[in-house]
Amino acid sequence: MEKSQILMAMRKPLRITITVPYSTHMALTQRSDEEGRSLSNLVAFILENSLKLN
Repeated sequence: MEKSQILMAMRKPLRITITVPYSTHMALTQRSDEEGRSLSNLVAFILENSLKLN
């Protein structure tokens, strides 16, 4: 694989699966509804922002 192909592969979003408590899921669902975004988009946004702070 060429270097350019490797860089492109690194930029492709990856899917993960997590398990959260019911109350966390409900809070995230409510917030995603309030913000007009998907649950997946909201969780990705929260994770990305938490990593930028560290």
